Amino acid sequence: MATKEANYDKVLLTLAAIAALGVSGTLYYLKSGFGESLVQPKVAAQKNFGIIPVEEVSSAIKRLQQPFEWTAPIRQNKPVPLNKSVTVVLKGTELFDLFVENPPLRPPMTNSFLRDHNLDYLSPNVGDLDPDGDGFTNLEEFNGRTDPMDPKSHPPVTQHLYFKGRVQNDYLLVLQSSTMPLQVKRLKPEPSGSQFIDVIPKEFGYEKGATTLRFSAEKFEPKMLKDPATGGDKDVSELTVLDKATNERVVLVFKKESNLAEYLVELEFRNKIVTDLKVKKGENFRLPDVAATFKVLDIQEDNATVAQLKDDGSLGDKFVVGRRP
Repeated sequence: MATKEANYDKVLLTLAAIAALGVSGTLYYLKSGFGESLVQPKVAAQKNFGIIPVEEVSSAIKRLQQPFEWTAPIRQNKPVPLNKSVTVVLKGTELFDLFVENPPLRPPMTNSFLRDHNLDYLSPNVGDLDPDGDGFTNLEEFNGRTDPMDPKSHPPVTQHLYFKGRVQNDYLLVLQSSTMPLQVKRLKPEPSGSQFIDVIPKEFGYEKGATTLRFSAEKFEPKMLKDPATGGDKDVSELTVLDKATNERVVLVFKKESNLAEYLVELEFRNKIVTDLKVKKGENFRLPDVAATFKVLDIQEDNATVAQLKDDGSLGDKFVVGRRP
């Protein structure tokens, strides 16, 4: 057993010696070629470079020594600044230069309006914004040529006044007799007792507890006309009455209803908040946060005519209030 172990050790020692000799040989080989790897390769000398272009070199040097005058390019009759960056916006696939007017980035507002007032031109709804909080959008201020960044500069507040509708309160009168004493009866707003007029002129009215009488009978004219249907005479006597509530005159014809309708206009004021108003024709009204008084002059089916009162109580310029778009 001891003899076998001694033979195994001899084999291992022999293999180790062979490996050591192999490594030593390899290192020696590498050492012998290391010096040659450091030798710089020899380069063959170049032949003649030819004639140097002295004139061309001198001309190039002169051009470099000459000062160059930079001129700003002109775009749409406006110089493009060279000493600062130009605001360019990509909208879809098109570039918009805010230092020129066409094409406009947010029409109908001009590029100069957006740029000069430092508006949020990157926002697609910049026209609907109200940066100064005065109740008017950027687009409204552009159309009104006012400053969208100054709450004291804005279009007239009446631009936010709109017509909503007309309310008609019927007031029916009828002349029921054509001989003295004349009998005038009210049918609407609710039937009432007749008023008898025995002398001209004479005041009369139907409102209970009123300190003044609304109507004044001014003139009576008996009239008869031929009736084409019957061939006889037809009574068309007329009583002229002054309605002091409206300062208008109405002619009451015998047995014919006359409507002295009272009209009210329904208005909507949309400035920061929405305010609804109902105003009679001929009445004055005021708007929230507006230091002015207005008067309704006329009421039609789709609009109303209004005027601002001056300090002396006289009427200013008239304007028509229409429906909101």
